[in-house]
Amino acid sequence: MNGRHILIGAFIIFFSPLIGQVQSNQLLPWHQDKRLTWPDFQGEPEGDIDFKAMTNWQLSFDFQLSKAKGEINTHFNVYTFFDNQKSWVREGNGSEQLLQHEQLHFDIAELFARKLRKQFAIYSFKSENYQEELNLLFDASLDSCNVVQTQYDLDTEHGLNQEKQQEWLQKIDQELMQLNEFVLVSH
Repeated sequence: MNGRHILIGAFIIFFSPLIGQVQSNQLLPWHQDKRLTWPDFQGEPEGDIDFKAMTNWQLSFDFQLSKAKGEINTHFNVYTFFDNQKSWVREGNGSEQLLQHEQLHFDIAELFARKLRKQFAIYSFKSENYQEELNLLFDASLDSCNVVQTQYDLDTEHGLNQEKQQEWLQKIDQELMQLNEFVLVSH
């Protein structure tokens, strides 16, 4: 069985293929050598949100499962995307300091993609109801990512506290390096 699941930065889970969006360059894959730039933020600011910028990221995974001799064999790919049509910056607010803050939101999403890759690599599906097991793993990852993203904004005051911003940058860089074996090589 094949499937695709998506986690969105707005913390919603839904099922949908991403092929058209990736081909149209709406979704930019996370890559360690590609940093976000302000021209990547092509969406329109949301009127009722008092932020200077918004990064919309998505985590998705596709999977293949097969059963042999009572064992469920799995193959997973987990992807991190930046949605440039839903990400935006208010005019006159495009500072390097704010861009660094938004980049780290995207990097945190990649951190959780790596954690999911690691979980999927070591997880042994024990039941015929593997979809329920997948949802439990996904939900736990979503909850954890939600907590971290929120704490990041609180600690850094949305990037205004540069000391805390640097602490978070070092922390996330270190965690990404620790999970470097779970980098997705290509999309």
